Amino acid sequence: MIQRVVAFTVGIILGIILFRSIASAEDLLLESLSMNPSVRLKDICRISDVRPNQLTGYGLIVGLNGTGDGKNTFFTAQSIVNMLQHFGVTVDKDKMKVNAIAAVMVTAELPAFSRAGDKIDVTVSALGDASDLNGGVLLQTPLSGADKVIYAVAQGPVSLGGGDAGGKAGKKKAHPTVGRVTDGGIVEKEITCPITINGKLSLVLKNSDFTTVSRIVEAIDAKFGAGCAMGIDASKIDTAVPSEYTNNIIGFISILENLSVTPDVVARVVINERTGTVVMGENLCILPVAVSHKDLYLVITGEGEKQGAKTVSPTIIVSAPEIGTETMFKALEAIKINPTPEQIAIVLDMIKQQQTAAASQETQPSSVETKPVANTSAQYQGRVAVLSTRVKVDDIVKGLSAVGATPQDVIAVLQAIKAAGALQAEIVIM
Repeated sequence: MIQRVVAFTVGIILGIILFRSIASAEDLLLESLSMNPSVRLKDICRISDVRPNQLTGYGLIVGLNGTGDGKNTFFTAQSIVNMLQHFGVTVDKDKMKVNAIAAVMVTAELPAFSRAGDKIDVTVSALGDASDLNGGVLLQTPLSGADKVIYAVAQGPVSLGGGDAGGKAGKKKAHPTVGRVTDGGIVEKEITCPITINGKLSLVLKNSDFTTVSRIVEAIDAKFGAGCAMGIDASKIDTAVPSEYTNNIIGFISILENLSVTPDVVARVVINERTGTVVMGENLCILPVAVSHKDLYLVITGEGEKQGAKTVSPTIIVSAPEIGTETMFKALEAIKINPTPEQIAIVLDMIKQQQTAAASQETQPSSVETKPVANTSAQYQGRVAVLSTRVKVDDIVKGLSAVGATPQDVIAVLQAIKAAGALQAEIVIM
């Protein structure tokens, strides 16, 4: 117990010292935050009603080398009988062998503005108990939309893409019951996509956001004049077509698509638990909070305190019962803290004193390691402290990782901070 108190106390003292050592980062931070990237409208918006459509159909793949459907797949045999009857051939389905044939669902996406005769790729997926579609040929299959109207037909040899489970040629295919027919679909019926309605063109955001809509309206008005654009809601912007572009809608859309805006993003942390990858945006911050998780301790101070004309940034302190001086400095290095040589000497002296005091009260060896760190003072000379005026998730992840926290530990800590109301962001775990 004393070891835990010792390590935690040292961490707090170290944080207080470092709290006063990073005021020089403020100007650098403001410079970095001013470099927000802008994107084209065509990358974050689409024109209303201009979209692809999904097509589906039921078909048969023939020519399989004994890897087709089995006797228990009755609908395959029935489908073959119906197909042969269409060609004037009568057969007894009870005497048929269907292992060279597989019933499949055929799916495709019909792009906007597709014209009759255009070719599209189609995907085939086994419906029955076929084990491998490799080498088969898809028979002509009509593809219809949700309105039951046929918009395309598909036919052709099936390809499994050349992938395999082991990454080497000759091994078993990774997913042999799903294949693709490249350019196997031919568009037969076009779908009309209206661009303008009553002289207005509507843009739809791919990711709804009121702030981004407001910025888009400002950009359009700055280009074509005040009142040209109007935000309808968090995802839709109506734009009046200027009179000079009445007969050149394509030219107007081209200019719109290439206008640049800076989209606003929702604060979100995405964590891949299997790989340990943590992805976060720039607006994420942590409010004052203290977290204890297993052998890890995390303390986050407030918004900072005034020292003269500048506001000193808050500090993260990460410690563990088994933490040593070397690990401590690794954690500090990870979050870009640069204590002075004098401060380092004070901390090392405190660690040594705490170890001596703990050893005098217990027979067990102290949990605070006093292993000397070579050239510690020189190691942190000249480094620039880069912390925002509010602690960010990135700083926490770096600090926790520096003291050996696993991805599961990081997830648990971030979830606990969010549950406490200190993390104003959505957490997405993959």
